[in-house]
Amino acid sequence: MIMLVYLEKYRLFQHSIIDGNLLRGRGRARVTSTASESAEIGALSITHTDNLQEHTQSRSLLVINLFAYSPQKPDSRYSHHGSPPIQSGDGGDAAQALGALNSSCGHPGDVRVRNHWYVWNGNGLLHVLTFLDLISKSLGSRILAFSDEWFAAAENLTTPTPPIRKPGVFTYAGAWYDGWETRRHNPEAFDWVVFRLGVASGRVKGVEIDTAFFSGNHAPEIAVQGCFVVDEREEEVKSKDFLEWETILSKQECGPSQRHAWLLPEGTGKQYTHIRLQMFPDGGIARFRLFGTVVPVLPESVDEVFDLAATVNGGVAIKCSDQHFGTKDNLLLPGRGVDMGDGWETKRTRGVHIDWVIIKLGLAGMIEKLVVDTAHFRGNYPKKVQVLAAEARHDGKAPEHEDYDAWTQILAPTETGPDKEHEYGLDALQEVRDKTYAYVKLVIIPDGGVKRLRVYGKRGHLS
Repeated sequence: MIMLVYLEKYRLFQHSIIDGNLLRGRGRARVTSTASESAEIGALSITHTDNLQEHTQSRSLLVINLFAYSPQKPDSRYSHHGSPPIQSGDGGDAAQALGALNSSCGHPGDVRVRNHWYVWNGNGLLHVLTFLDLISKSLGSRILAFSDEWFAAAENLTTPTPPIRKPGVFTYAGAWYDGWETRRHNPEAFDWVVFRLGVASGRVKGVEIDTAFFSGNHAPEIAVQGCFVVDEREEEVKSKDFLEWETILSKQECGPSQRHAWLLPEGTGKQYTHIRLQMFPDGGIARFRLFGTVVPVLPESVDEVFDLAATVNGGVAIKCSDQHFGTKDNLLLPGRGVDMGDGWETKRTRGVHIDWVIIKLGLAGMIEKLVVDTAHFRGNYPKKVQVLAAEARHDGKAPEHEDYDAWTQILAPTETGPDKEHEYGLDALQEVRDKTYAYVKLVIIPDGGVKRLRVYGKRGHLS
C-alpha cells in the first residue's frame, strides 16, 4: 500500500492506493508495473523508484508532485502565472502529511511541492528546500539550438502552464502534441536542446521531466549536461560538436505520460550558464524544469549600479503577509509583465491594515534608487508604499517582520498612483549613504497590488 498525499484548494488530503486503484476526481489512479511505479489523479503524479540511489543519500526516492487548484479557476493546475501560491503556513500541513506518509511507507525520501522539496528520513521531516526554475520563460531563458523538432517545437518544453491534449488534431508534420517531439529513427545517439538559463548563472539542485500525453512516442531515456561560458561564445555552444559539456544528471529512464523528478546530491556546487537536454535516442517530452539556486555574475567595476533584488541576480522574496491574488515571487521578475496576474496582489481589507513582503537581496549592497511599479494595477494599487532595509545578521537568518529593531526606514510612506513606475532616488531615500543592506521590506498601505520592485545599488563593502 502506498499513501498518497495531494493538494486541493490549499488543503492536504490523504488517500490510500490499494492494489493500484483509486477513483477520485477527474480520473482513476493507476500504478504501472514498470521499473518506476507511477500513479496519477488529475493534477497529481507520484513516482516511486529504488534505482536513483546515485542521486540521493536516501535508500530510495519518493517524489510526489502536488499542484494547487485555483479557487478562481477550479479546473486549472498551478503554473507561474496561474493560481495563487501555497502560503507560507502550508509547510506545517505538508510536514504532517509527510509524517503520515513516512509512517505508511516506512522509508526515507524526498517530496517536491511545486518548487519546494520536503526532505525527510525514517525519523521524520528534515528540512525544506526552495528552488527556482532556472529555465523558466518568465526569467527570460532562451532556446539557442536543437537537433530536431519535426513533430513539436522545443520551445514548448519551458511553457509555464501544464501540458494539454488535443486528440484527433493533426498538423502537416503529424499529430499535434504540447511538447517537444523529434523524428523517428534518429541516426545519432541522441536528440538535444541547448538552453541559456534565465539567470546570470545557477547551481542545479533538481531536474523534472514530464512526458504527459506522450505514450508510445515518449523519450525512453534522458540526461542533462551543463557548461559555464560567456554569452559571446554562444555560437560555439549551439554546435553539436561543442566539447565542454559536463554531466549534471546521468542517463535516466523515462516512462510514458509520467512526471519524473530527481533531486541531485549535495555537493553539486558547480555553476552553469547553459544547459543541454539529451533525449536517447528520440521521441517526445512535454515539459522540462531545472530547479536550482542563482549565482550572480558580478559587474567588473565595483562602482557599477545594478538591480540587487532581481531574481536573475539571486534576489528572493522569502516571506509576505498575504499573496491572495498574485505571488510575491513575481515582484522580482524581469520586465513589466503582461497583466495583473503576474504581480504581487493581496486581498481586500477593512480598517487599519498593512501588507508586507521581505526580500533577500542577491548581493548585499549600497542602495541608490528604488522603483515601485504598479503596472496594470489601475483600481487596486496601494494608497501608499514604505520601504525598510536590514543588514545581514551573524546567524545568516533573515529578520522577521516583527523584528522592528532590525529594520531601518529608507523610504517613508509615500503615495502611489495607478499603472506607473515610481522612482525614488537618493533625494527621496534616507539612511542609505555608505550603508550596506542585505534585506529590504516593502510595505503597502493598506493593501493592493504591485507589479515589480527594483532595488538599484552597488555591491556593498562586505560583498
